[in-house]
Amino acid sequence: MKSIIFIVFLILSRITFASHIIGGDIYYDYLGNNEYRVYIVLFRDCYSTGAAYDDPLQFGVYNSSNQLVQSQSINFPGSVTLPIEFSNPCVDPPLDVCTERAIYTIVLNLPPIVGGYKLAYQRCCRGPNISNLIMPEDTGLTLVTNIPGSETGAAQNSSARFNNYPPLIICNNIDLEFDHSATDPDGDLLTYELAAPFEGANDLAPMPTPSEYNPPFANVNYASTFSYSNPLGSGASISLDGNTGWLVADPNLLGYFVVGIKVKEYRNGVLIAETIRDFVFKVINCVVELDAALVPQTEMTGLNSFCEGFTITFENNSWGGTNYLWDFGVLDSQSDVSTQFAPTFTYPEEGQYEVTLIVNPGMPCTDTSRQTFNIYNSIDISYTVEDSMCISNNSHDFVGLYTGPENPLFEWNFGPNSSISSSTDLNVNDVVFNTVGFIPVTLTATTNMCVETFTDSIFIFNEPTIEFSLTPKKQCAPFIAEFNDLSISNAQLVYSWDFGDGGTSNLANPTHLYEFVGSYDVTLTVQTTEGCLADLTLTKNGLIQTFPSPTSLFEMTPDKATVFNPYFKINDYSIGHISTHYILDSNTYVFETNPTVSFVESGQHRIRQIVVNEYACTDTATRHIKIVPFTTVYVPNSFTPDGNKYNNVFQPVVLDASFYEFRIFNRWGEELFFSNNPKDSWDGNFDGKPCPDGTYSYRLTYKEYEGSENIVVNGHINLLR
Repeated sequence: MKSIIFIVFLILSRITFASHIIGGDIYYDYLGNNEYRVYIVLFRDCYSTGAAYDDPLQFGVYNSSNQLVQSQSINFPGSVTLPIEFSNPCVDPPLDVCTERAIYTIVLNLPPIVGGYKLAYQRCCRGPNISNLIMPEDTGLTLVTNIPGSETGAAQNSSARFNNYPPLIICNNIDLEFDHSATDPDGDLLTYELAAPFEGANDLAPMPTPSEYNPPFANVNYASTFSYSNPLGSGASISLDGNTGWLVADPNLLGYFVVGIKVKEYRNGVLIAETIRDFVFKVINCVVELDAALVPQTEMTGLNSFCEGFTITFENNSWGGTNYLWDFGVLDSQSDVSTQFAPTFTYPEEGQYEVTLIVNPGMPCTDTSRQTFNIYNSIDISYTVEDSMCISNNSHDFVGLYTGPENPLFEWNFGPNSSISSSTDLNVNDVVFNTVGFIPVTLTATTNMCVETFTDSIFIFNEPTIEFSLTPKKQCAPFIAEFNDLSISNAQLVYSWDFGDGGTSNLANPTHLYEFVGSYDVTLTVQTTEGCLADLTLTKNGLIQTFPSPTSLFEMTPDKATVFNPYFKINDYSIGHISTHYILDSNTYVFETNPTVSFVESGQHRIRQIVVNEYACTDTATRHIKIVPFTTVYVPNSFTPDGNKYNNVFQPVVLDASFYEFRIFNRWGEELFFSNNPKDSWDGNFDGKPCPDGTYSYRLTYKEYEGSENIVVNGHINLLR
């Protein structure tokens, strides 16, 4: 939001202090002959419920050892009521405003001494409604200034004095801008800073004599989240220009806030004196009718730099207005104006322009916003260069391309791995890089207000290398070889394989079947088509050594047996082997060549034969045999589910079956019971209700062993209760 600028001291609202003073400071004039006229300026709330101005005022002079040199009483000189002024016509000022000012004066004779003098006045208290101090109701104030010592050569000094008194009332969430500068009669250099005011006296001795409180004076104690550098609290901001005394504040809390401003005097580069002004801000909510808010150039939507051409579309965040008057700041021009809300304007040339926006011009409630805009030609910068060179003979000529403001400065950054790391020329030749891969290169153009950077990458190819490997495994014919390309190249490779048995391939990682026993040489040739051009060949002699494999073969008799005689004879007919073993059902190993084996469980069983020759080559054969079970089936013909513990359920007895299903039906064919577990039984109920006496049919389906035919048994049972 635009600032409300207070140039003179403005309005002071009614504040209920336990005391009455709301701020002040001390300054003095040198009159000659070691005499000084001292001014103690005090501001008081007219409506204060505390005491009146001190009469007399107790004033102390101290040396550099903090010893009291003089104690003075100054009679009340009278006060004046300050006129009410409010700089913003779009804010209604409070009505209960009255501030009076008293200026106590006294002439002191103070001969020059080493260390100089401190001049001080103390009064208590500030009042409980101060928001940013700890125990403000028991905290007073001390106004202090100093006269330089004789060692500075500046003892004959008139101190700096502030030009304006800041406003007591400021608006919440509205920027305050205030000229808090001072004037020095001697022309000394002045600097400004925020400072912690001094506390002084207490509620037991609110008007102390100078002998009761000697320097050094303690600073006020700020409450949590407050400090002398941010007296308005966290979230708010306050700043003071150290060279001009220009104060900018943006409050966001309501209340009363003690603030200190220090002015320092320098003569010939030496600090000779300083004064702290102690004052209070009261922050209130203000009802503002309108606000002029010209969006600064740096905050405009989509702004990347000041060098974006001569045409600009302004942004207007003003509110409450109906009419607008723009002045785009072109000197000696009457046509650089607009009455649109957010106009577009094209400037005639590069430069810096002060743009003014007036909301409701000529009306009683009007507001003005000003911003400085920097207008410069757009910058377009890039470069061209030959890309994709081989590292062994690379040399690059960079050609810079630039359009934009005149007299730019160029800066190249080629990185640490180049023969020329940087340059300020637009065109740079013979740049050699000593590393491979993508290398970023940056060209920056700088004008008086703008910087534009262009970054691109070049690619440096490495010299290719050739290598391959064979996946390790036994080479028993027929043998499938798996080849792995280990060549290194930044460019795409063209492959040509020769497997030594007449077979070839153009794949990067091929496989090849060697059907016959023998020794084979393998050759790989790779070619590059860009970058580092190369044609590389690698032959590995005798890489493939294929050995003969044995032939596994066996027979079993018989191919089927019963559980009563589960024995089988194995006859080995393998060829070209030196050892044989068998695996029965994956868990039993037999190392005889022609063994007799047996199985306990019925069903189908697997027998694997593995033979090995002297080259550790193997072969495997597999056979399956069956053990026929002796399946026993018994089905009762009746049961009595009457709860007498005997014959209460119906359950077939089926032993040694590989598959089982049992179903019961009533005479209408409705299924009353089903189970695939031989241990399940029927209790004579259906859907939780007892079935009536009668005859019911059943169907029993089972298999004697896995893979055999289903056997189906149908019958009847009698249910008797």
